[in-house]
Amino acid sequence: MWPPPPLNTGDITSLPLSVYPPGSTLGYYCQPFYELWGSTNVTCRNGQWSEPPKCMGNIQRKHEQK
Repeated sequence: MWPPPPLNTGDITSLPLSVYPPGSTLGYYCQPFYELWGSTNVTCRNGQWSEPPKCMGNIQRKHEQK
């Protein structure tokens, strides 16, 4: 299985693996001063990862809300 989707200004909560078995679920966190938007987890189903969250800073959040 492919590695999980990358997250700008964030990372996964577990140690990275070289191979992820089907059904794997991973959590994400954001760096300080960023807020996580979306689900905190991604899951591998049928060879695809679910949609990852985004880490948004104050300026980005205001722009996204418009």
